[in-house]
Amino acid sequence: MQINIHLFSTITPFPACFNSSIGPILCLTTHYTGQIFTTGQTTLSPFKRRLMKVISDSQVFEYLVKNLNKTLLVQSQIPLIIDALKTYQKDPSYVPERTVAVSNTERSDSTHLFMPCILPNNVGLKVVTGGPTNTQKGLGFQGVINVLDEYSGELKAVVNAKTVTAYRTALATISALVRVIDVELDEPVEVLVFGAGPQAFWHVYLAMKLYNVRAITIVSRSLRSAERLVSDLSEHFSATMRPVKLEDNESVAQLVSTSDIIFGCTPSTDGIIRKEFIGRERGVRKFLGLIGSYKPHMCEVDLEFLNEYYKDCDTNILCDSKSLCLAEAGEIIQCGIDSRRLTPIADLPAGLLPEKFIAKNGMVLCKMVGLLAEDIVIAKFLSQNVDGISIPNF
Repeated sequence: MQINIHLFSTITPFPACFNSSIGPILCLTTHYTGQIFTTGQTTLSPFKRRLMKVISDSQVFEYLVKNLNKTLLVQSQIPLIIDALKTYQKDPSYVPERTVAVSNTERSDSTHLFMPCILPNNVGLKVVTGGPTNTQKGLGFQGVINVLDEYSGELKAVVNAKTVTAYRTALATISALVRVIDVELDEPVEVLVFGAGPQAFWHVYLAMKLYNVRAITIVSRSLRSAERLVSDLSEHFSATMRPVKLEDNESVAQLVSTSDIIFGCTPSTDGIIRKEFIGRERGVRKFLGLIGSYKPHMCEVDLEFLNEYYKDCDTNILCDSKSLCLAEAGEIIQCGIDSRRLTPIADLPAGLLPEKFIAKNGMVLCKMVGLLAEDIVIAKFLSQNVDGISIPNF
C-alpha cells in the first residue's frame, strides 16, 4: 500500500518572537499542499484546517447595515428566528437555566450571567456582565457569544454580543410584525418608538427595510437622546424623522394616533405607554411591540390598557415564550394575564392572523423577553458570513 503525503517546509524570521540577546527567532513552518492520501477504500486528510473567528461589534454592525434588505430578512433572518423558537418550543431544556453570579472582585458591582444553549444544530454560550458602574460609564451590558461545533464542541467563533442582542430582539419583534402588516404593502406607514437606545435603532431600522415608511417618531425622556437616534437613522434613511420628549403628552398622543407601527424599547417601571395614547377606538389595525420590561417589577405599558383590552377578554397576545413572559414580563405579571391569552409566534398557523389577536380598538400586541436560542442562531449565521479575524488551529 502506497501512502503519499505532500508537505513542504520553510524557515522564516518570526518578527513577533524577538529576543534581544539572540536576535530574531527562526520559525519552522510546515505547509500542507492540500493533497490527500488513500489507505484501502478510506480517503483521509493528514491535516484538518481549523479556523476560529473573532468578530467585533463594529464588524457585526457593518455587515448588517451593508447587507440587510427585505429579501434577506424575509427569506433568511426571520425563518432563522422562527425555526429557533419552534425548536425551543419542542424542548425548552435545550436552553438550560442561566447562572447569575455577583462579582467576587473587590470594589466591583457587576453581575455576571452565563447562558448555555444546546439546540440540535446550534450550540453555544453567551456571557454577559453589567452593573451600576458600567451604566455610569455608558458601557451598559458587555458580553460575548461563543459558537461551538454542535458535534465536537470545537470553538468556531467568538462574537461580540452588543449589536447581536439588540438585533435579534428586534428581529423577533419583526417576525411577529410581518404577520400583522404584509411586507408587500405598498401604502406608506408611520413608525413610532418609545426609547432611543440600540434596541430602538434596530426595531426602526428593520421596519424601514421592510415597509414604505413615511415618517418616524422617536419618543424619549431625553430630547437629546432622541435627536441622537434621529441623527443615526438619518445616515441610512431619508424619511421624515421627529424627536419628541416623553413629557410632551399632547404631541405623543397625536403622533401615536397616526402611527401604524409602535415599538416599546424602554426599561421603564411606570407604564410610560399610556392608555390615553393607545387605547382609542380607531377601527384601524395597529401593531404594538414591547421589549423593554424584562423583570417582574418593570412595566412599559399602562396596566389600565391591558385590563380593558386583554385581561378579561378573548384577545390573545403574541410572544416569544409563554413561560418566560409569565416569569419575567412585568406587564403580564402585574396585570395577571392568563397563560391562555399568550401565544408564541412559533405556534401561529400559516395565513392571515386570526381575529383573536386583534383587540377591539384594532391593536395587535406583541411582548418579547428574548431567548438565548435567538442569540446563538444569529451569531452562528454571522460567523459564517462575516470575515472577522480568523485564527487557524485554535
